[in-house]
Amino acid sequence: MSDTATLDTLPATRRALLDALKRRGEARADELADSLGVTVSAVRQHLAALHGDGFVTHSEVRAGPGRPHHQYRLSEQGDNLFPRRYAQIVTDLLVEAEAEDNLPAEEHFEALGRATNNVAEYRALLLALRRAQERGASDVAIRSDSLLLVEQMRGRYKVKAAHLQPLFAEALLRAKAFSRFSIQHVRREQNVEADRLANLGADANTNGS
Repeated sequence: MSDTATLDTLPATRRALLDALKRRGEARADELADSLGVTVSAVRQHLAALHGDGFVTHSEVRAGPGRPHHQYRLSEQGDNLFPRRYAQIVTDLLVEAEAEDNLPAEEHFEALGRATNNVAEYRALLLALRRAQERGASDVAIRSDSLLLVEQMRGRYKVKAAHLQPLFAEALLRAKAFSRFSIQHVRREQNVEADRLANLGADANTNGS
């Protein structure tokens, strides 16, 4: 597959599979088949092709007796096929942190210029952690629609991309400074406030250019 591949250049069923994984975070082949209304064998063939192109990755999950099943998710390359709903990537972030003195919740956005989705997600996380530290927070909970970022921060996925490693190292160091830190994956439709802030960041990017 060419390095310049886009969603539009992929067959319709493969586009639908990638879109389903983007929305769900991860899923089994039978779950994807049910959602798309196609056979499991067809889904597996398409997933194998997407895996070969580097757009999809999977892990084996064993639940009780019997053969383990594959849990599929987008790779970093696959996730980067999905641009945000604006021309340039910006940090999208909603900070809802309350210090002991009951300070009001804050909302932040930051224009980044051109960057990958994964860089934008890490920059958003770092902005949130810095503001939480400045406000004196000790218990911090993060919600993100980036499954890759969440699982990397949890230590389940390795950070292989060299350009993400410094961002990951700083985020991990800042997270360890809190008494309690947690990070949770949410679906994109549950993160609408972040999208609203992203649009504000896009406007700031455009006006500042």
